[in-house]
Amino acid sequence: MEVRFETKLSDYALIFVLILSALTVISDSRILFLEKTAELNIQYDNAMDNAVESAMEGIVELDDGEELKINKEEILERFFLGLSINLGLSEGDSMRQELECYFPVIAIMLEDGLYSWRVNDEENGKEFSEKIPYCLEKENYAIFYRFDKEIVYQDKAEDVERRGDYRQIRKLYPVEELSDDNFDEIRRRTIISVITDQMNRQLELHNRYTALKGISYYFSLPVIDMEEWYRTVDDVTLLCVFQGYPYSSAKLGTYNKVVLSGARVHKKQETWNLKEDLETGKEKLDGGEEFYQQPQSPEEIEDRFFQGAETENIMEEQEE
Repeated sequence: MEVRFETKLSDYALIFVLILSALTVISDSRILFLEKTAELNIQYDNAMDNAVESAMEGIVELDDGEELKINKEEILERFFLGLSINLGLSEGDSMRQELECYFPVIAIMLEDGLYSWRVNDEENGKEFSEKIPYCLEKENYAIFYRFDKEIVYQDKAEDVERRGDYRQIRKLYPVEELSDDNFDEIRRRTIISVITDQMNRQLELHNRYTALKGISYYFSLPVIDMEEWYRTVDDVTLLCVFQGYPYSSAKLGTYNKVVLSGARVHKKQETWNLKEDLETGKEKLDGGEEFYQQPQSPEEIEDRFFQGAETENIMEEQEE
């Protein structure tokens, strides 16, 4: 006896409803994940921005009006303290060490070289390197660049160094790198090349270092547009790569961000105490000398009126 099962239209409808319901649940779950990821992205972005801003405050100190000094450890301490607070984490040493594992690259770029924060020789921690110059090495000479027009030219044959404006050095050494057409482009590319070489070195050491700590994430060199680089090679800059940081749920993936924060150095204007002469109505400086606002060049203004130092943070960010 043959048994037949007939499928009614209502059965197809039920199957369709079940499939649609399953797809709706999956879609809703994905939307919730995306919303949660976006929410955490905003939270972490703000945490990074605030931490970098805190680190950059007071980054530059003026010593006797001539030499710029950088307190590297204070900058790092400000940064991690600010980040821990903004992420709602404890401020203990263990939390600091855990956060450090997700920063494969931190570098402080100064006008004549950079400090690279990297794994130490014992591979049990991190420390800042000695200052690494922006050097273009050639067979018979080397050029050490800065963020301005000044260079150090090293003549290997004569074993002498010349320091000064590149246009003056060019009179003695008319090499291609010192021509007006090429100087700025080669200077920028040399600085960027030195920085990226150090980033690669940091990443290599960092991957080995974090593997020993049981972190399986592979840290890699982020893509930074040349335009973004060009905006940073004229000012003291803090470079931070925050990579592989896990969200609250493993399903949400990891947070990645690159921050380039420049601190443009400005002079700070003196406070002038002005008094009004009751007879003439003109303002006078304390001491009786009349004060007149006369046109002056930027150089004259700087020489006469400006002293001290302050910083203005210029944020340049890029998410991976």
